[in-house]
Amino acid sequence: MLEFANANVFLSLTNTPDELNVLLDGMFPRFVIQFANANRYLEFAYPRDLIGDTTPTQISDINTSQAGDTSTLISWKTNEFSDSAVECGTNSGVYTMTVSDSMFVLQHSMLVSGLAPDVEYFCRVSSQDLSGNLGISNEFSFVQAKTSYIFLPLIVK
Repeated sequence: MLEFANANVFLSLTNTPDELNVLLDGMFPRFVIQFANANRYLEFAYPRDLIGDTTPTQISDINTSQAGDTSTLISWKTNEFSDSAVECGTNSGVYTMTVSDSMFVLQHSMLVSGLAPDVEYFCRVSSQDLSGNLGISNEFSFVQAKTSYIFLPLIVK
């Protein structure tokens, strides 16, 4: 029995195939949100495209833009809904900072903060799809620019 707001609904559940259970065991939990004061009859539907999916997520259009004295925004796109992670460090291939988000999206954007000015950072982004296939970008780098301030004289007439 599943209980909805202001109503009881009885649904008959059938056993899932063993091959599907193995795939479901490897997935992250998902939340299903019901709306108050509404009765819904929902059938469990697993996206068929995810059964047997072994293709890594494709990452494209990686961009960096300085977002402050000590932070940079890194953005990229994926060809399927995936989570987001950025790894950065001051030496090529050595990543000492990681920023991640478990939300599954197509347009990714992560703010990397705690960066020092005039330092070159080496980074890579990664995204894992709903089937657990991980896509990792090639390494890229950027220099966190030092912010300069120019003070102009104030002339009062």
